[in-house]
Amino acid sequence: MKNLEVLYHYTTLGTFEKIVKNGYLAMFDIIKSNDPLEGKFALDALKSAYDAICINDDLAIDKLTMLKDSYHAFLEAVESFGKLRNVVCSLSFCKPTHKLLLWRTYGDNGKGIAIGVGLTELEKFNELEHFEFRKVEYKSKNDYILIAKQMLLKAAEMSEINAFNEIAAFYYNGYFIKESYNSDEEEYRLIFKGIDLNNYILPSCGDKIENVEMLATSNNDMKIFYKLSICKTTKDNLEPFIIINNISIGPNCKCMPQEIRMLLRLHDIDDHAIMRDDISMR
Repeated sequence: MKNLEVLYHYTTLGTFEKIVKNGYLAMFDIIKSNDPLEGKFALDALKSAYDAICINDDLAIDKLTMLKDSYHAFLEAVESFGKLRNVVCSLSFCKPTHKLLLWRTYGDNGKGIAIGVGLTELEKFNELEHFEFRKVEYKSKNDYILIAKQMLLKAAEMSEINAFNEIAAFYYNGYFIKESYNSDEEEYRLIFKGIDLNNYILPSCGDKIENVEMLATSNNDMKIFYKLSICKTTKDNLEPFIIINNISIGPNCKCMPQEIRMLLRLHDIDDHAIMRDDISMR
């Protein structure tokens, strides 16, 4: 039998406690993450590439005019009142190849918890509406701008609607692109893209979206998140939900496996393999 490949979501012990007690993993608005480039890498590359084409006169006037129309139509479609109108909520998992890096960066310097989920379990989300799961690609800023420029020059040879679609496809693919200096993370990303803020511009407009919630942040903003349920033993599960494969305790975490198992049992969550990562946090 082929061994199950497991990816890990690293988090703090406190956040893990909330996940267990609330019964869900929170997929937060990627634009409002701690990394200012998250979700904006593709848009910034597009803008730089478009400016370079306009400045360098790389196109005949008729094709440049068509490209401008398509590009600005794209911007109007994705931006509203200075913000991106389509909220994309994200949850990251990593291959544990460079565990020391992952514990230091995402696992509270080894004091946290890593939640293991099977790769095939995550791939099932590609069958659900509004969800997408795949491996993150890593590119340097200059290379990504060059790729964006090549795409725009190709789009300039198309009809306006096809050029618009080409630009939009590049942009949405950007949710799975990160700067090359992050490549050791070997990240996979699950996103939910079923929220359009323009549906809520007018009174009485916009439907309630199941499993979506909001919270106020410390910097006077609102953060949208999707509640991705974790599979429980005593409840009927409504899709989508996620099945935990195992739980890894950080090398600097003081909790015993018995305590983690007791926490799970108290909240009716399936019993999982629980182990301590004995990697040296040197």
